[in-house]
This record gives sequence, structure tokens and C-alpha cells, in this order.
Amino acid sequence: MEPVIRELDALDAGGDSFRYHIHRDGSPTLPSLGNVSFETIEDTLARVANLLDAANAEVSHLIDVKAEMDAAYGEAGI
Repeated sequence: MEPVIRELDALDAGGDSFRYHIHRDGSPTLPSLGNVSFETIEDTLARVANLLDAANAEVSHLIDVKAEMDAAYGEAGI
């Protein structure tokens, strides 16, 4: 996934060119890009979403574990 992010960053570091197809002067924003595969973009974004969901689940789990440990040690007077 990192290679895809690096490639997108190399093409459009600011993100404006992917939002707008022309500059204010009328010139194309990404003239050398060629065809874009929306299936590939969809697949990559789905993988990113899955990764973020997994990270969110792990962080939530660790927060729950910490809360349980705090409660257990608090009751034990430690």
C-alpha cells in the first residue's frame, strides 16, 4: 500500500490536481497521467479502509484492556 501512496504523492503532493482537471489558466493538471483505473483505486481504498478499521479495533481493544487493568489495580489498592 505504501508504494501506491508514494506514487500518488509524487503525482500530486498537494492533492489539488486530483480534485480539479484543469488549472486556473486552463492547462490540464495531470497531462501525463493517462487512463485511470477506477477499479484499482476502489480496491486500494478498500484495503486502506480495512487497515484503518483494524487499527481502530486494536486501539479500542487496548483502551479497554487499560481501563480493566486500571479498575483491577484500583480495587486492589496498588
